[in-house]
Formats: sequence, C-alpha cells, structure tokens
Amino acid sequence: MHWITDLIKHLGISKIFATAVFTTSCVLLFGHSHFPSQIPPINEEWKLLAVGAMSFSGVYLVVWLVQGIVVISKPTVDNVSFWWKSRELDQFDEVFILLIARELDGVLNLSNIEYDQIGVTRLEMIQKAKSLKKRGLVNIYALDEHIVSLTERGKVQATQIQARVRASSNSK
Repeated sequence: MHWITDLIKHLGISKIFATAVFTTSCVLLFGHSHFPSQIPPINEEWKLLAVGAMSFSGVYLVVWLVQGIVVISKPTVDNVSFWWKSRELDQFDEVFILLIARELDGVLNLSNIEYDQIGVTRLEMIQKAKSLKKRGLVNIYALDEHIVSLTERGKVQATQIQARVRASSNSK
C-alpha cells in the first residue's frame, strides 16, 4: 500500500501527468462514440480502469483548479475588504493614527501614554489598535501588544489626515 502514497505524491508534483491521464481516459471511454472510424472501442476489462483513472485524475484537476482560483482571488477579496472597512474613519481612529504618525521612529508604546490627560483607558487604546489592525492600518508587535506602528496603508491614511487637518487649520 506504500505505492498509493507515492502515486499521490507524484501526482501532486505533475499536473501535466494528471491532465494526460484524464485526457487519455476520456478519449478511451468516449472517443469511439464520436469518432468510430478512428478510435476503436475499449475492452470491457479495461473500462473500469479507465473510469477509475478518469475519476481520480478529474477530481485531482478540479481540486487543483479550485485552489488556483482561491489563490488568485484572495488578494482581490482582501483589497475589497480593506476598502470596505477603511472607507470611513471616526475621530478616535484619526487621532490614534496621528499619535503614531507623530512619533519620531513611527512606533508608539501605549504603556508610555498618560491616560488621565487624554480621557481614555489603556484597554480602549489596545482595542482601537486591534480594530485598526483588522483594517490593515496598524501593526501590533507580537511580543508586546502595547507597541504599535503604522502599515504602509496606515502611513498613506496618516498623510491624508495630516493634510486635511493642515488645510482646515489654514482656512481658519
């Protein structure tokens, strides 16, 4: 039974081989009915083998095709999801992004903020960071959830917010 795992491993490597097996078995099974003068009928003893080869390779090719479609469509779905989630930022989102953007090294340590002065709690800031991370705007460091930075998308958003703030302060 070790040969079955070897066969599956080799099929995983060779999609061309699976395509050839599928095509050949289809021709053996259905070719005679469409081209009787060119393709002889298949023997009854070989029909079961041809059906099995066609079924196995066909399922393999369908699974491979679905995986390919998922891999190709995932970035598109992610971009649409990002656009949908980040189209509107509330004031707290914008203030949080600006806090990170104003740091010299672009990294904000939430442990260093004096929360009494700004009127929010550390937990609210951590939750806001997690919310912005889901939207693709903020990175949260894996070893310490109190350390956050802007992603490339977050930096673009911060630049737009700063420009809007600057424009509104100049018009006053």
